[in-house]
Amino acid sequence: MICSRRADNPGMSTTQALTRRSGATILVAMAGAFASAESGPPDEDLLAAARSGDREASEQLLARHQPWILNIARRMLWWKDDAEDATQEILIKIWKALPGYRGESAFRTWLYRIAVNHILDMRRRGWDVASPRRSFDERTRLLADMPDGDLPDPRTVPVPIEILVREAGIACTTGVLLCLD
Repeated sequence: MICSRRADNPGMSTTQALTRRSGATILVAMAGAFASAESGPPDEDLLAAARSGDREASEQLLARHQPWILNIARRMLWWKDDAEDATQEILIKIWKALPGYRGESAFRTWLYRIAVNHILDMRRRGWDVASPRRSFDERTRLLADMPDGDLPDPRTVPVPIEILVREAGIACTTGVLLCLD
């Protein structure tokens, strides 16, 4: 796990962790993960400041979108620990890629593509083999425990047709398997 707990920092709660990588500090707050994303300056202002090297703006921008990315990761990976690890890796990728954001699509669309591509890459690298096997009852319980959060509207997020076909196939297969006794 990339994240390390910082119990020695009295200003942090036990549910927060700091990740240090390439000189950046990415705030990952797992508690209150679905707080309002609308507080503070607009994304455009934070994005401009972050792209010009403002570390605080980068942290605020990433902290604002972290719960949404975590929700996507939980939906795609099922397991909370795997989703948290993937979310941290995705946030690092986003932080490194911020200077290259060209604004050709909405910022959230850009974030979504980075998150989904990272998770699909994880699966291609054999993530499924390393994951613990769980019963369908446990999978159903885990899915029921997930908050709906701020899921992207599939009509507004452009997704290649191959990914949609694959996701539909996985959903159908899972549905059929859940019906088996």
